[in-house]
Amino acid sequence: ESRADAFALELSQAEFGHVAEAWRFFERIADDSAAALLIQAYAATHPSPGRRIEELVELSEQNGWATSGRVTPLEWTTAAEP
Repeated sequence: ESRADAFALELSQAEFGHVAEAWRFFERIADDSAAALLIQAYAATHPSPGRRIEELVELSEQNGWATSGRVTPLEWTTAAEP
């Protein structure tokens, strides 16, 4: 998973010129909402969201990638929501 996360971060950097909020997904699934708990159960064999955030931040710093820039929000809904 760490390699996949690093690849996704590299793609974000290449496409947008920054990696601003690239770890936001993992921050959101680390909370205690019902949707987040479902995702956590599904991803139980994956590294913890907190560890993945740490690794993404470290990789960003090591490569000197900007961590600020224009961010396009994605809608956050559950399958049950319209």
